[in-house]
Amino acid sequence: MRGDGKGRGLARCYGQDLMKGEHIVGDTKSGVQHSSTPPHGPCDTRAANGTLEYQQSSGTSIFDPVLCELVYRWFCPANGSILDPFAGGSVRGIVAAKLGYQYVGVDLSERQIEANRAQAKQICDEVAPAWVVGDARDAKTLAKGEYDLIFSCPPYFDLEVYSDNPQDLSTLDYDTFKKDYCQIIADCVAMLKDNRFACFVVGDIRDKKGFYRNLPSLTIDAFQSAGATLYNEAILVTAVGSLPIRVGKQFGSYRKLGKTHQNVLVFFKGNPQKIKEDFTEIEVEEATGVRTIKISAKWAKHKFNCTKDYILSTCHGSCCQGSDRILISLLPNEAELQLARGFNVIDGLLQPDPMTGKCPHKLSNGFCGVHGTELKPFGCIASPFTLNDNDTLIIRNRYSKMRCFGSGEPAYKTFRASLDLILGQEESERVCQLLETTNSDVKATISESVYQAIRYLDGLKK
Repeated sequence: MRGDGKGRGLARCYGQDLMKGEHIVGDTKSGVQHSSTPPHGPCDTRAANGTLEYQQSSGTSIFDPVLCELVYRWFCPANGSILDPFAGGSVRGIVAAKLGYQYVGVDLSERQIEANRAQAKQICDEVAPAWVVGDARDAKTLAKGEYDLIFSCPPYFDLEVYSDNPQDLSTLDYDTFKKDYCQIIADCVAMLKDNRFACFVVGDIRDKKGFYRNLPSLTIDAFQSAGATLYNEAILVTAVGSLPIRVGKQFGSYRKLGKTHQNVLVFFKGNPQKIKEDFTEIEVEEATGVRTIKISAKWAKHKFNCTKDYILSTCHGSCCQGSDRILISLLPNEAELQLARGFNVIDGLLQPDPMTGKCPHKLSNGFCGVHGTELKPFGCIASPFTLNDNDTLIIRNRYSKMRCFGSGEPAYKTFRASLDLILGQEESERVCQLLETTNSDVKATISESVYQAIRYLDGLKK
């Protein structure tokens, strides 16, 4: 492949799949002209006479429109404004317009911008994307204003050399590229409104020795230095294409793995607590085997004193007495285990000790004799929490009549082990952190098996 006069090949790939480019997909036989561009604009190649020619290629697919839609719907307020400093092809702009967003894209290639506008004229209705011809380093002047989202796919240094224009970032040495790239990000973040997201889709590149330059890390550092902190990261798996063919030789000789993904980096500028105020709630389908419930903040913040000293000196474990009035519910496997150990179970309910009239596992000092063992029933650990008819986790009524009620720590702290069992430790930690800062009910996920276990145990007593 011919070079650019600086010892670099044009549009070389080092055995990696290029970032998803953009072009009009069509059939030349039917008269549809292919307007092919790489990821960030047209890729010029050298003709035999050394002049630049526009590359017509059917091997580069469009920038993922589904990714565009997800980013816009998830990370941009309704009817919000979007800045794309490395606009390249038309997809990001057209998807934005079709969804009702105000899109402004900046690109150095006038030819690409003209092609974008022609495509948008055919596809878009009332709302049209706006593209500006110019250098991304001048974005703060060319696209002056405040934006609700920064969304772009930057050039991967010299992985593709788009032109011989000295303003083209792909023609620079790497140190200059890094400086200018970071300054562009800083300028864009300065135009981003407070409490808003930015998203860059980036992949990595190798240097001349074959080592990765770590472009994703450079991107993260640039955003965070500018005041936007990394908030989410996802992996975009791209089409394998000819990668298996190209990777064979380089792996056999140099043990280089092929690359067929990019990093989707999402940043946030501001206070994450403001997200729920400025962004509409997204309905998320429940995963298989998982339900969404509410945690009653009112009940979760009732105070209970359940320390070891309090149990020994004052309450003597009154909540775990067990009696002919308050029987312990058992899951089927728990009932079988209790029966096998010689304890009496009737209709799924553990019967009280005939001598004391209390739970057969209760010790004289008020503690549980099977705590931490396989004989400890699920219902005993999950108590004092239960689910009401509206799938809201509350405290059982009888606990408000206990001597421990009204002093000590909030229930979500006092009975943290119960929440860990019901929600799982990670979800329990998230819920407890939210309860520290809000008096509103909190949504949480619970496994279907735990949900059914709670419903089953409560049903035994009805």
